[in-house]
Amino acid sequence: MNCRRPLLLITLCYTSGIVGWYVFRVSFFTFVAVGSLALLLFGLRYSLQRSGRLSSNIHAHGSIRFLTIVCVLFLFLGGLRCAAEFKTVDPLADWATLPYNNLPDEFLPKRTDAVPLQHGRILSLQKEGDGYCDFVVRSDHRNVLLRVKAGDLNPSVWIGRKISFTGRVEIPSGRRNPGGFDYALYLRTKGIHAMVNADAKDVFFSSATSDRLGIFISKCMDVKYQFLARARNGMSAEAYGIFAGMLFGDKSDLSEETYDLFRMTGIAHLLCVSGIHVAILYAVVQRVLGRRRTIFSGLLALLFLFSYAFFSEFSPSVCRASLMIALHIVSRIVLNRYDLTTGIAVAAFLLLLYRPAILFSSGFQLSFLCILVLAFCMPLLNRYIGYRDRRTGAPISRKELRHDPRTLGERGSEFAGKTLLPLLILQLGMAPMTAYTFCYLPLAGTLLNIPFVAMASIILPIGLFLFAVSAVSVFLPVFLLPLFEPVFRLALQAETVMIDFMFMATKWFCTWKFAGIQVVSPHVQIVFLFYCALFLLTSEGFRIVSRRRIRWILPMVSILCVTIALASLTSPVCQRNKAAFTFLDVGQGDCLHIRTPDNRNFLVDGGGSTNFDVGKKTLLPYLLKNGIDHLDGVFVSHLHTDHFEGLRQLSLHMDIGKVYLYEANRVR
Repeated sequence: MNCRRPLLLITLCYTSGIVGWYVFRVSFFTFVAVGSLALLLFGLRYSLQRSGRLSSNIHAHGSIRFLTIVCVLFLFLGGLRCAAEFKTVDPLADWATLPYNNLPDEFLPKRTDAVPLQHGRILSLQKEGDGYCDFVVRSDHRNVLLRVKAGDLNPSVWIGRKISFTGRVEIPSGRRNPGGFDYALYLRTKGIHAMVNADAKDVFFSSATSDRLGIFISKCMDVKYQFLARARNGMSAEAYGIFAGMLFGDKSDLSEETYDLFRMTGIAHLLCVSGIHVAILYAVVQRVLGRRRTIFSGLLALLFLFSYAFFSEFSPSVCRASLMIALHIVSRIVLNRYDLTTGIAVAAFLLLLYRPAILFSSGFQLSFLCILVLAFCMPLLNRYIGYRDRRTGAPISRKELRHDPRTLGERGSEFAGKTLLPLLILQLGMAPMTAYTFCYLPLAGTLLNIPFVAMASIILPIGLFLFAVSAVSVFLPVFLLPLFEPVFRLALQAETVMIDFMFMATKWFCTWKFAGIQVVSPHVQIVFLFYCALFLLTSEGFRIVSRRRIRWILPMVSILCVTIALASLTSPVCQRNKAAFTFLDVGQGDCLHIRTPDNRNFLVDGGGSTNFDVGKKTLLPYLLKNGIDHLDGVFVSHLHTDHFEGLRQLSLHMDIGKVYLYEANRVR
């Protein structure tokens, strides 16, 4: 039996090597030793077969043997590549202030040696609160996060330019609490291993005219931000935040309350540029260029996709969708059949080969998992949904459907089944990963995704049209500009009306009691077992094996369960926090989690700050990630903000049984 999708198998082995190293953290020499031993055994077996001492049909099994050796090689290549990525230490670490990186400046030891002047090119810029700007700088073949207190910087001027800087170096901290957000891992997925805090006087921007690449990138970004500035002036603040998020994934002007509304209803993917946006853009480009399979139309479509990915800062979901569409375009040009599963495998392999740590990005995981669920489940669903002859059950083409004597109601019910059933399957298939990542299940997403994606397919092309009009108007003479202004304003008003409708509908759906439910994060073993079982049972190979060699099913399932059980028992990554006493890092203040032998949970104080929601962003994720959906009680030492405010904020999102307060601290 030949493997129909060898690229999928190779990508799976390469990914397994990355996960294997991250979960078990075996040494470099262990990977080399085991890989060498496996290759030695395969070579010995092949030599015995060639010499005739071991009977085998070499011609029949040669391709399978070769593919097995290649898969073993890529398995250990993934592990070695991941080990090299995570063991990389930035040269700036010699000047880091660890272990004091979380203390205020006045408590930091004053170093006498200055950080050498670093040089690089600005890749992106994001404005933060309190006037800070975060630059991602490409310097000496690695990325550095530069944080500068200079609130008047214009992103469109400096992105792409060369920069020189010096300052205080920090190494990003990992998880502050068990199951909490790993900031170091998040930055590592972006290729960042060190941060530099600098004053404005320690940063020097290059304005050299010889830097043609920097000038070109900054000019392009200047066009983008000029367009966003014009859109901001013509839209309300709420509508503009949603519009910028939908068009370029820019959520800097999006309020936290608005994002929470979209997240609770399961349509937050519309606010960050995802594969849906790229698919809509490709559909529009196809409509404009036609469906001709020519090299010119293919290259033009690739140019549009690359431009959109460039202005969207090459997010993982955009890169995944762009790579898959590029493969689709190439397959159309060479007149070959395009296989969705193979396209997913090639896109994932290229991204992971470039940066293995991106596998642990939630955006990468959700994007690829979503398309994998469709790729595996849709061929099976297509046998039972769609337009079929009532007597024979054979599929009916569109041409035959015109002469099919069935009622409008029957056609409508079949159309609803063909549209709603895949969406329902997608929602169910993504539910475990959504619950694990966000500790939330948006039940209203099944109802809202179809109309909102349909509206996004109108908002996005109009927005890109406005962006093109704004870009072209820069190069037009002054007397022609009044011709474009009425068109721009009219289209912008249409965008505002649709976005306001989306916002009001989302706000109304959030008032429903069952719009979404907050859940504890399931065990990583359960999530992994669910998706392994899903992809195994819906795969084409399983259907073939179940028909011819049914005795193989039980060993396959047994090996899968044993592998997951061993991983959960031996890896600290797969374990939940079961400690009886856990001191939580809540920033300012103290917090102690107590777990009793009868599995009751208490908190002693909860930290708190007037500038940060400790209860929602620190305490709640820690509790839900460790399987706690309610507290039996909380103890409050005194009613100061840094001890009580976090518990008050937590009570808005989680049930608390009793509050124990010292009598002398009661408010009289």
